[in-house]
Amino acid sequence: MIFCPLEKNDKNYTYVRLYYKAILENTPPMVIDSRIQKNEIEEYLFLNSLSPDNQKAIDEWIRNNSSSFRCYLNSLKMLALSLYFMNHNSATTNSRDINPGLFYHAINIWNAKTQVLTSSVFT
Repeated sequence: MIFCPLEKNDKNYTYVRLYYKAILENTPPMVIDSRIQKNEIEEYLFLNSLSPDNQKAIDEWIRNNSSSFRCYLNSLKMLALSLYFMNHNSATTNSRDINPGLFYHAINIWNAKTQVLTSSVFT
């Protein structure tokens, strides 16, 4: 699978905003990918009371989550790109940022269409 449904939560809102700002500033998405992966690994280590220097645990997280995490990041990037186009086609929005209402609206659309994308277009 290339994409996945996304939850409506503050973390996803924050991550989509990072990608959105990267689009505006022409920052390579890989920079944001790395930042998000670092955050997720740090959270995993903290929640499991593991040392931040535990390379074995870090390698295990990467091995166990790489495929699903890539789908997650792809979905965040596509949603950010969609929001970029939505924002730039509307005269009533601030194109420098994403308001939460637009984000939640876009998530609803994304989740409704993800199944179609993954089952027919990108197979």
